[in-house]
Amino acid sequence: MDTYQSVYEKFKALPGSQHIAGVVTLKRISEIVDELQPKRVLELGAGIGTITYLLLATTNAHVDTYEPNEFCISALTENLSRFKDRYTLLTSYKQLPPESAYDLVVIDGGAGSQDDTGYMRAAYLILLSLDTVRVVIVEGHRKGQNTYVRRALAERYVYKRKRENIDHGYTEYYLKKEKSLLKRIGLYFYWKLRLR
Repeated sequence: MDTYQSVYEKFKALPGSQHIAGVVTLKRISEIVDELQPKRVLELGAGIGTITYLLLATTNAHVDTYEPNEFCISALTENLSRFKDRYTLLTSYKQLPPESAYDLVVIDGGAGSQDDTGYMRAAYLILLSLDTVRVVIVEGHRKGQNTYVRRALAERYVYKRKRENIDHGYTEYYLKKEKSLLKRIGLYFYWKLRLR
């Protein structure tokens, strides 16, 4: 059986592993999927497939994942070969996700940084295109993307923001749809001021 630790060890030894998610982040994602039991997951930035593999190996979910980098696409396809019918690869951040509702959204790329062919507002626009999301986790220290995530969430949701481990850099958002514009905007500014 695959565990977050065994997935980390497997992917750490592969070419292109210098940017994979850390073991602490993989552990937290594993805990979230145990609690959430997601049926549909959206991932921005699959890389060589570490998080995608963990999600596919430990759940029955279908994963829609973005990855435009050609080296990563090749590695991802090989690394996920045993799950070929359970994930959909999107090779451009300008494509809309194939579904409008996701239990979990994992953001681990797409910001337009070096070797990342996305663009900073990708997470914002993709989140706005979705009707329903339960949990969002942003992997790494992605201040710009977290800002765009909060802006997108303020359009439809109130949320609890939870950062388990600042040193290992991931941020979780637990969402609840909210009709009240005042509540949504108030929460957005609350977090904006608190995170200064």
